[in-house]
Amino acid sequence: MKDPACQPAEHTGRQVKETTIHAFNRVNSEINALYHTFSLKAGMSDSESMILYLLFDLGEGITQSEIMVSLYMSKQTVNSSIAKMQRDGLLQLARKTGRQKRIFLTEAGRHEIQEKIVPLVRLEESIFQSWTKEEREAFLRLNERFRDELREGIHTL
Repeated sequence: MKDPACQPAEHTGRQVKETTIHAFNRVNSEINALYHTFSLKAGMSDSESMILYLLFDLGEGITQSEIMVSLYMSKQTVNSSIAKMQRDGLLQLARKTGRQKRIFLTEAGRHEIQEKIVPLVRLEESIFQSWTKEEREAFLRLNERFRDELREGIHTL
């Protein structure tokens, strides 16, 4: 009889024992793939959908630097995504101070958020609302704890 803890690795077909960290990484990768699928269905790159989501979440007038910090994206990725979204008529830039510019949605950008980002946000909210308050709090608490301990551990490597 096969060990129930062994799962076939789909990409290789071989049996591997799935530890907790393997399961966590698998689930995390699957969630990331689902967001990628969303971006593809929406006709956007992952970075474009993340930037529109952030503009929906934080509001207009943020800078490219704030996007880089909030989304952990490289300067090059943010710059190229913003430039493409400008060419597509979704965003416009307005000078803030010095070289920094604030990012604002055009009417087409607002429409894109309403048509594509808002339904995703509603889906996410409905999933969280289907959980008990205790489940939501535990999920967030444990994810934050993992992040904090990982950050501390990486600093000591």
